[in-house]
Amino acid sequence: MKKIYISIFIIALAASVALAGEFVPKIKIVTSGVNIGEIQKGKTLAFKIEVKNRGAGDLVIENVYSSCGCLEVTDQRWANQNIAPEPVNVKPDESIFIDVRLDTNKLQGSFEKQLHIISNDPETKDAVWEIKGVVLDSADLPPRLNSIAEESAGPAQSFSSETAEDSQAGKPAPDSKIIMLFYSPGCGECIEIKDNFFPGLKEKYGDKIWVEEYNIDNPQNFAILLDMQNKYDKKTKKVFFNPRPPAVFAEGRLLYGVKGIKNKLEGILSLKAN
Repeated sequence: MKKIYISIFIIALAASVALAGEFVPKIKIVTSGVNIGEIQKGKTLAFKIEVKNRGAGDLVIENVYSSCGCLEVTDQRWANQNIAPEPVNVKPDESIFIDVRLDTNKLQGSFEKQLHIISNDPETKDAVWEIKGVVLDSADLPPRLNSIAEESAGPAQSFSSETAEDSQAGKPAPDSKIIMLFYSPGCGECIEIKDNFFPGLKEKYGDKIWVEEYNIDNPQNFAILLDMQNKYDKKTKKVFFNPRPPAVFAEGRLLYGVKGIKNKLEGILSLKAN
């Protein structure tokens, strides 16, 4: 009799697990990724991203954010990045639309940016919508680009990305201070730090510092930044906060933005100039 009860329990448990497995959410970004081509600096483009639940269980959108201030979430449900958003529930076969805006004033040259949609989909916790293009200062652009935001760009493309790279030749000296620089190509503030501030810092301190560069348009590198934030950024313990480039990690501290990096980094390093 005991064996019969055990068998019934196992069968019931297996059935409940199978049933639960059938009612899982599945996120689908219906709006294709966009390649806007060449565009004049100063233009602002608005996009409405459709996200659909293709699963059998309720899809919960926990957060929406981008890795760059140039791609702004204007949807009020996620617009305030200093307050934890309320989860948004999407029933099976239903969709929601997320409003975002691209500000080309904050970009230079070629760019590839991602919108991250975090949900309870067990297979795709971080669904990514991508946009890329080239920002030009010249006003001589094809007329069709004036209405590019209204055009269909076709299927999302697989964009190239770079892994973390050392910005100095050779290997770091044993006593070098390691600096992790998180940047996004085309981001004006990132260019200021990466191409203007750091060369002067290297000239000043030589091999006393070693800079590792992380392009956070690469999702793996962006995940590293988020992990560093969770471990070392005290601000995240108090309020909801999404880091944006440029960001620097050195001596157990995370610094954000041009002003924060320029004003505080050398004090953290505590080095004497050559």
